[in-house]
Amino acid sequence: MEALTNVKKDNMMSLALRKDIGTVLKPLNKEVTLTKTYIAGLDDDATDLPIGKKLKLVREESRIDRWSIGVCEEGKGSFGYIPEKDNEIPARLMDAGKLLEARVCDIGIRDDLQYVGVEVYMVDF
Repeated sequence: MEALTNVKKDNMMSLALRKDIGTVLKPLNKEVTLTKTYIAGLDDDATDLPIGKKLKLVREESRIDRWSIGVCEEGKGSFGYIPEKDNEIPARLMDAGKLLEARVCDIGIRDDLQYVGVEVYMVDF
């Protein structure tokens, strides 16, 4: 907290050198919701995801969908993907270097299939 109260006295470089820069940047970090969608092609073993679980989004190569985005848990392979109807803008942002993530927001059964709804958001600084 000292870093925040002394920001006017110190310049950003001195804060970085003191390793307090994270304290200064954390309040500037925000999540910008892009869309709410679902996980398509969901693997059967991915059905125990709790509401609120953060998921990684990774660009994947595909001959069928040039904007393919895989959905995975930290340290694991993709277990589904963002549907084609919702993936172009997030894929373009990821290609431009933006950090995108997803969060589980809904779980249920639809048309006799497991449904996992996600909120896709950009982490902005």
